[in-house]
Amino acid sequence: MTAFKKILLPTAFTESCERARSHAVALAALGDAELHVLHVQVMHAEPMAFSGMPGVAAIEDALDKAAHTRADEFVASIERPVVKAIARELTASPAILDYSEEHSCDLIVMGTHARKGFARLFLGSEAVEVVRRATVPVLVVGPEHAEATSYKTIVVPVDFSEASKAALRQAAALAAAHGGRLIVEHVVDTRPLPPYAVETVAEAEREQAQKAVADLLAEENWGVQTELLVSTGAPHAQICETAREMNADLIVMGTQGLGALDRLLIGSVTERVLRSAPCAVLANR
Repeated sequence: MTAFKKILLPTAFTESCERARSHAVALAALGDAELHVLHVQVMHAEPMAFSGMPGVAAIEDALDKAAHTRADEFVASIERPVVKAIARELTASPAILDYSEEHSCDLIVMGTHARKGFARLFLGSEAVEVVRRATVPVLVVGPEHAEATSYKTIVVPVDFSEASKAALRQAAALAAAHGGRLIVEHVVDTRPLPPYAVETVAEAEREQAQKAVADLLAEENWGVQTELLVSTGAPHAQICETAREMNADLIVMGTQGLGALDRLLIGSVTERVLRSAPCAVLANR
């Protein structure tokens, strides 16, 4: 992995966006990257009702001035050059994705709102939509996640796909830059098994997975301390539990593009981890 050279930080001026700012600034400093801060004025149907009123130009001008003032306040603490941009759209994610493509950004850092309970089953998050559609890695930071200081402990789930191998390389580069370590985890998914077969089958799968992960780690000189871990259960739950137990600073996961129908469903392990991870998650494209 080469260091990120152009980082996009969308902001809605929320607490999670402030936490995301610390991660974006730290990563920009690491690779001396160009940092872009984008605010999207989301114009829902109700606020758009004033569009036919006299003096609408004055209202739009006031909105623009307020957005620029908040953006200036948001970037004031960033001690490096910043490219600041304001856009206006009905939803944020298309504007974020378009800006990323137009300016050839190679990383998007997003704050996201934590959802609890039944709301986790629905895919309304702008961050999730960006993760699904972006052609570059997306770092997702929640309001309960720590601000970035350094990535000393990074959890990397592997399923032996090319996507997870690429994520492992990305994680190794970040760990090396911060003098950190990698927890390389493979989760044996026991959910499809009947209860009477779980113990027997899981043990056999664990032994095979242990060897496969060891072989994977032996393929390259990763340049950092690596720890091998094989666990069983629901993959997303085990990954999050490992991150909690290890007091991880970051989870790095491989992700692949989804088809049109898949985008309507919450089937991906990555998306499930995004909703309940105890730390920031880098979805590595």
